[in-house]
Amino acid sequence: MTGHSPWLPRIVAWHARLSLARKLTFLGVLTSVMSLVIAMTAVLAWDLSSARTRLVRDTGMLADVIGSNSQAAVAFGDGKAATDTLRALTVNDSIVSAAVWTMDGKELARFDRASRPKVKRTLPARAFEVAPHQQWSEFTDGALLLARPIVLDGDVILPADGNTISERRRMAVNGLIIVAVPVSPDGKLAGPPLVRPFGVPVEVDRDDFLADATDAATRAYDPASEEDRAREAVRLAVRRCATLWTGKKPVVEVMLLQVAQ
Repeated sequence: MTGHSPWLPRIVAWHARLSLARKLTFLGVLTSVMSLVIAMTAVLAWDLSSARTRLVRDTGMLADVIGSNSQAAVAFGDGKAATDTLRALTVNDSIVSAAVWTMDGKELARFDRASRPKVKRTLPARAFEVAPHQQWSEFTDGALLLARPIVLDGDVILPADGNTISERRRMAVNGLIIVAVPVSPDGKLAGPPLVRPFGVPVEVDRDDFLADATDAATRAYDPASEEDRAREAVRLAVRRCATLWTGKKPVVEVMLLQVAQ
């Protein structure tokens, strides 16, 4: 008595009795079946991955909304107001629990769905070390854990989707360029414009980029135009130059400086 499967010798004997044509047919069918199994496995794996990606994205957007509406409550330590904000999650049956923590790591408010058994989950320390406008997420025990910071700007309460934060995001991603245009009392250029980039990826060809941007600003300035139009023309010209060099659209600020003769 051996440990081998009793079916293996029968399969080998059955295959040996097949004619050459049937063997070729058998190999073709086996190859097709294996290809289908591999393809189905790949499709299922991709579908699972994309489903998880969509879940993280949608939950992150919801967390961002809750965070934006909880800024005042966090700033003033108002647990009741934060709890009222979290109650909005009752409309989403997929959310089992949620919480708002203060900057010192204390739980300010918590939401637990009454129809689900309470499961106390502890977030790891790295979940509280996420940079602003980023998020941490992890799948564990069939559940998604996600953490997203609430952005507070010093002593000023700002919405995460407001103009100030949005402008900072644009500068962080695309960079900033300041252009100073010296203008004489008669409205003409008193000298070449001064271009200073910050965070624009032109380290290697910085001098060539500055020369092109200065030339673009010089050609774009029209002394016959109104001040606002002249400033806008220079801004657009320098931004187009930066886009051609880097593919980005940095924030461009133009200053017209009156120079006394």
